[in-house]
Amino acid sequence: MFRVELEARLGDILAPHLLSTKVQLMSAVDGLTEVIQDMFRTTVPISKQLPHAKRWWNDELARLKREKNKLSSASFKYSAILDHPMHEQHREIRNSYGDTILHAKQDHWRDFLESSSYENLWIANKYISGPGSDGSKTRIPMLKLMAMESASGSPREAATNGDKSEVLARLMFPRKPQVSHVPPQFAYSPSFPIWGEITPRQIGCHITRLSPYKATGTDDIPNIVLIQSADLLMLSFCRSTE
Repeated sequence: MFRVELEARLGDILAPHLLSTKVQLMSAVDGLTEVIQDMFRTTVPISKQLPHAKRWWNDELARLKREKNKLSSASFKYSAILDHPMHEQHREIRNSYGDTILHAKQDHWRDFLESSSYENLWIANKYISGPGSDGSKTRIPMLKLMAMESASGSPREAATNGDKSEVLARLMFPRKPQVSHVPPQFAYSPSFPIWGEITPRQIGCHITRLSPYKATGTDDIPNIVLIQSADLLMLSFCRSTE
């Protein structure tokens, strides 16, 4: 239903002409974004997030969990036979399940930070500065500065929260140098010229490299939609560049 409706809507917004200016390009991008967003509102049912749902959970973890539970029952069935091969299979799937959970959490956290906007940075700060949910204590260890990194010119240690904040702010956000090392009247190289036209093959290569379930950007369009609708988008692009 989504593809059928999208194909009909794309024929209405993309006129058969060459996109040769920035205004035409941005107009086509805005029109395409608005159509896909409207498609979500009309054809895609919105699921409710459960209060105890794990955001890093995926289909691969669900499959491994089913296999682990199945092998766990079989291993318990042959618990009296210590050298039964079912015990080794259960151990392997159990270790694989644990490693996959660890990687899924790391990938989800990395995607969240890479796609975070200015407002979401405060959410990330709340996560890393709050108390650990597993009983551990979230804190920054003591920082040791070399002589060249210290403001006083001698090695020092930052143990208190105030000292750590001052050190991190100075190292991560250095001040503007008082003397500029750029020669006066420096002639910068001209902008790199855009050669040729963007082809459907080039756009298709970029779409195939997208991570399908990565966190969305500000337009709230997931990559899986672009991947599943790549042929329709390519067809519309070909009509607009004839």
